[in-house]
Amino acid sequence: MSKKTTEQYLLMPGESGWELWANNGDGEKGQVRQFETGLSKAGEIPSLPNGDLTMLFPVRSVTATPLQVSSDDEALFEDLAAMHVERLGLRTDPMAGQLTDFFVISKSAETTSLLPVMLRVPAEGDLPARGPRAFDLSARAMPVTGDVVALWKEFGRWVFAIYQNGVLAYCQATADDSASPGVLLSREIGFALIQLSMQGLNLQPARLLVFSPDQELDVSGLR
Repeated sequence: MSKKTTEQYLLMPGESGWELWANNGDGEKGQVRQFETGLSKAGEIPSLPNGDLTMLFPVRSVTATPLQVSSDDEALFEDLAAMHVERLGLRTDPMAGQLTDFFVISKSAETTSLLPVMLRVPAEGDLPARGPRAFDLSARAMPVTGDVVALWKEFGRWVFAIYQNGVLAYCQATADDSASPGVLLSREIGFALIQLSMQGLNLQPARLLVFSPDQELDVSGLR
């Protein structure tokens, strides 16, 4: 008798509220939207389907602090990321659970680019009533290849992310709620690139992508 496959779901911040995404039936890579709630508080969603649920935190919930280190020793990465966050004066509440993580952007024989991220302490109603199996970042689920800047809306406001070889290198939420990207958003992106270059990350995006609400997600890189 064949073993029944457990349904995989993503709880994803959308343009107007939380959305539920599910496997598109074409392997593990693609996800398509099932429904949108119009709710900004995940805890207010009345019900979620059975199955493995992964919650993708919105960009506004995290602080991204990329850095470059002179090491390719993976055993050191966690400590280096933690020290970098502390040097920036970002401290987490030890009683609030695991609020920090890091991802490798790129690695060579001499240097490694890391992306430490710190999650804002979830407030009441920020988490769904049914506990997710796993958590990740919305910016890591966008279908991106190459060196690009990607723009999309979460909860009515523009967010942007910078990718190197398709890997998330930085992300930032903005207060811009305009109908389409404009000069102010362009300036914020330019300022972010300058700041990153001062930290040793010389990112040179070749393209600008603006994602529509109907875009499929790419979950192949999530862990």
